[in-house]
Amino acid sequence: MAGIVVSIVATIVAVLAALISLGQLRRAQRIAHGSLLNEILEYLYSDSARQARRTVLQLHGAPLETWTEEQYLAAENVGRVFNRIGFLMKNGYLESAELLEWWGPTAIATYRVSAPMVEKRRRDEGFPSHFIYYEWLARKAVAQGDKHAWYNRDGWKRLRTSTSGLNGNASNASAVTDENSSAESTLQSPKDQAANT
Repeated sequence: MAGIVVSIVATIVAVLAALISLGQLRRAQRIAHGSLLNEILEYLYSDSARQARRTVLQLHGAPLETWTEEQYLAAENVGRVFNRIGFLMKNGYLESAELLEWWGPTAIATYRVSAPMVEKRRRDEGFPSHFIYYEWLARKAVAQGDKHAWYNRDGWKRLRTSTSGLNGNASNASAVTDENSSAESTLQSPKDQAANT
């Protein structure tokens, strides 16, 4: 009888130890994810990254042949950054939903402008997967849109309505939702997007 009790206690202790280890592993993963996300966001908000995105977005509609070397390099820089982010997301190092709802519209808009440069590089260098994760990121953002964005959920709308006095008038309650309601609207006006990046 004592052997059974010892065996049961040992099993319970082993299960508890496994659960504690699993909890510690998940916590370590969240910390690593948060650290990586913070590094990415710090870079995305740096003056040089903002200027590069602004330069690219201002090229909307300009033929690739008319781009200056500085503009071409800015497009490459933006492409490299979003290519890295796409790689991290595609391979599970970074959760995609968080960054896609925040930076997806910018990735889409810059990719649409940069696509001729990407295609030219792929052809000229014989490297069909050049900037492939940038393209993946933009396509993933288009596919996701903002249908899952937290600011389109009923809870957020109710909170904005119930706290509309914070803005000074109730008509402002829908401003953020309306402004962010569609990734597609961001794509139609890259020059306006440049002013906000």
